[in-house]
Amino acid sequence: MPKKNRIHPSFNQMTFAALPADERVRLLNRHTLSGDYAVGEDIYCLHCDRSFKAETVKVDERMSWEFGDYYFECPNDCNGSPLDWSSRPWWRGDEPEADL
Repeated sequence: MPKKNRIHPSFNQMTFAALPADERVRLLNRHTLSGDYAVGEDIYCLHCDRSFKAETVKVDERMSWEFGDYYFECPNDCNGSPLDWSSRPWWRGDEPEADL
């Protein structure tokens, strides 16, 4: 029996899962460092400098059964990942300074 190819699939081969909004956000929170997104919340992507709703994140369904983990991608088709995301666009420099 041939061994499974453990190489990450290229972006154009990904199959994104059709999941309910709450499940998509639950998975995102479980597999990201911040883990505090909510349905309807804006997420800002440093990669494309655009925002999207937490429940619209793309989830690669093949990664879950091939590698035991999930792959998340920005829904704006920029290939941004959770490392590129924030709950506020701090990199723009147009926000008022926070009081410390």
